[in-house]
Amino acid sequence: DHNPALQYLYEPFHDESLKELNKAGGIVGSAAHHTEADLRMLYLQQILHNCTMAPTAFYEKYEYCGSVEEHLVRFNSTECVKGLLQYGGSHQQICRYRNTTVLKVIRLQNLSEIMKIKNIKSANIKILHLTRHPVPMMMSRRTTGQFFYWRATTRITAESNHQQDHIKLAWEAFEYCYTTLHNIHYLESNVWMKERYLRLSHEELSLRPVETAETIYNFLNMTLTGELKDILEKLTSGEDANSTQNGKVQANAPKNSKRITERWKHFVNVFSVLTSEAVCSRLYKTFGLDNELDYLNSMEHVYGTNI
Repeated sequence: DHNPALQYLYEPFHDESLKELNKAGGIVGSAAHHTEADLRMLYLQQILHNCTMAPTAFYEKYEYCGSVEEHLVRFNSTECVKGLLQYGGSHQQICRYRNTTVLKVIRLQNLSEIMKIKNIKSANIKILHLTRHPVPMMMSRRTTGQFFYWRATTRITAESNHQQDHIKLAWEAFEYCYTTLHNIHYLESNVWMKERYLRLSHEELSLRPVETAETIYNFLNMTLTGELKDILEKLTSGEDANSTQNGKVQANAPKNSKRITERWKHFVNVFSVLTSEAVCSRLYKTFGLDNELDYLNSMEHVYGTNI
């Protein structure tokens, strides 16, 4: 969201937001028989064709004003005066000045749905698939960062039925790993997708942020400028792995991205790792992941009993 050449949309396909948008008549051409996947593609089509969109949860760096140049064209002034702006409409106006729209999507479990994009003939679409180690990925989807939540509604407690909790844990790990493997195989074997798909790992982004960003920009046939490299270096070379500023979590606060790849190992339950490795062996091989148990057993501060 630091690149003014890109129109950045955060989670435009969130299932609840999509339903509300459709209910309000915000998706052109929708009908009662359309599935959620159909609605996503209809919405994407109208975004790409005429920039008709709803505001997303996270605003970009330039907020509703856009870049200085865009604001000058729109309002004959370089000063960002929010009183001139219309909520929602500003996203649409700025979008018309930009050639590339970026959508951050984490709600598509079945990536075969993406193939509906082929029907949008005028769009030049590229897909970046960000993957992550199963354990920290599932930890990150929990409100308090703990792996042993189940659907974000129940958790392991002293009064829990641990056998049932372990079954839930194993099923969640299996479900994620199976779906991820299926998606990778589907996308990497699809002829139409071959030149449009790039798979990256969270570890690559964390350990080599600038080099990986250059890979992404080359894939998009764009140039990673020196200014953007400097911003990226600043944001990923902080002292701590957390994105905090004045004691509060901030999306754009500098953090030490290299520490993120190891940080989860200080908090995870050993049983969680054992379960993940037992049901996700094929995904571990695909990602080239090492067995973590020996490393975890050497750490005194790991939660749980050593094996």
